[in-house]
Amino acid sequence: MNIFTIVFAFLAFSGVFIAIQAVTAKPRQDLIAERLAQYRDHNLTLDEIELSLPFSERFIKPALERLGSVLTSRMAKNRQVVLQNKINLAGRPYALSVNGFEVFKVIAGIIVALLGFWIGGLLFSTSFPLRVGAAGLGFLVGRYLPDVWLNNKIKGRQKELRLALPNALDLLTISVE
Repeated sequence: MNIFTIVFAFLAFSGVFIAIQAVTAKPRQDLIAERLAQYRDHNLTLDEIELSLPFSERFIKPALERLGSVLTSRMAKNRQVVLQNKINLAGRPYALSVNGFEVFKVIAGIIVALLGFWIGGLLFSTSFPLRVGAAGLGFLVGRYLPDVWLNNKIKGRQKELRLALPNALDLLTISVE
């Protein structure tokens, strides 16, 4: 394995790590109130207010939201509705929207494609087309894995509701009596 592969893998994984952190970071609750308090106390310019925000909220999160908008604008409306229903059935994990889920699928595809390229390099070190084929297969698998994860979340939530239903019915009958 040469140094270029190691550096490329490190940069790719660090970029993906930063993107995932930006998407899954929990927003602060009093962001608007905090901004208003800053404005009342000091006469800050708009640039100073924007620069007081973390880099992930100023650049990475808006870039990922724009990417999600581009990805979902190409989707059929009924596919968006079906995907939103699936996300709702899963309980909106990590406050995902359709845009966020599509970005998550692309990021997962890129991660698994890089892993496929790397593993393809270990297995087929002399054949570059096989490495690219492994990366392509990895991208397809990576795009499919978030759907599997979402379906597992749906099944888990439905199982949880089925287990809680008898207790809810007991409470309901007791309160009616």
